[in-house]
Amino acid sequence: MDRKIIQRWLNGELSPGEEAAWLRAMETATEEDIAALFPEEEWEHTTPMLVDARRQRRSLSAIHAATGAAEAPWWKRNVVKAACVAGLLVLGGYLISQPRLSRMVAEAKDRKTIVTADGVKKMITLSDGTRISLNGGSEVDIPETFTADVREVRLVKGEIFLDVEQDEQRPFIVTSGKVKIQVLGTSFNVRGYSEEQRTVVSVKTGKVSVHARQGGREIVLTPGVQVTFDDRKVAFSQAVLKETGMIGGWKNNELAYENEQLKDVFRDLAYNYGLRFEVRDSSVLNKHVNAIFIKRSQEDIIRILGKMADFKYKVNNKDIIIY
Repeated sequence: MDRKIIQRWLNGELSPGEEAAWLRAMETATEEDIAALFPEEEWEHTTPMLVDARRQRRSLSAIHAATGAAEAPWWKRNVVKAACVAGLLVLGGYLISQPRLSRMVAEAKDRKTIVTADGVKKMITLSDGTRISLNGGSEVDIPETFTADVREVRLVKGEIFLDVEQDEQRPFIVTSGKVKIQVLGTSFNVRGYSEEQRTVVSVKTGKVSVHARQGGREIVLTPGVQVTFDDRKVAFSQAVLKETGMIGGWKNNELAYENEQLKDVFRDLAYNYGLRFEVRDSSVLNKHVNAIFIKRSQEDIIRILGKMADFKYKVNNKDIIIY
């Protein structure tokens, strides 16, 4: 646990996965955990926050009711310390309302996180029949069941392909980074690896609408159209894909690269095959390639790329040395 997490939560900066993990950590925090977070000497001369005792007791009772946790000794200690960690009374003197806390804890308990390592792919089926395929290095937050009038999943990081069951009464929503995608029934791909600082949505069938979560124009995508939201520029760009049939092809080891830089291709291969690249000649990374690989082995792909981009390499299991 980290005190910075508390402030990031207050600012709404935590990803759904981080937020759920934080709430779970708060439910099981021990006195030793709290002591490590807030050393006693730092609180000896703390100015009390302007919250009356009755409201403090009510807030603490609320979090116990929300989490179902038994009262631990550390709750009885410095109320400012306990409240800061619990997320009720927080840094800067704010008060988090009991309804919001109860809703967040309940939501965290009703959802689960699916994670895949680099080189590992997985397919899951949601309660409504929607199928989600996860690429390597991905994390998705999903509900145990869809009970509300909206179906929503969250791509925390990575890449997923969705085949959404149609339900006109319940739109299907995917959030990824700063982007929100809404559909009724369709198949599409969403890519949002954190280090790439962008979200890419590609539609294979049907139609989806995409817009920034902080507002802005809505973009409607039809089959074969791809939109990219650049986190740094806070802007959308669109493209029409030549190889529409390759959208989501990574599920079956079918990869297509259209004028892609090798640095992006190598990163993609790391996610798909779990490869680790050591590039000793950095100039190689800026070279562009056009290629389609249909169920090729990782050895074949590296060999072909080496000929296309004129680089030498050595292979040691999953380690690829480029020079």
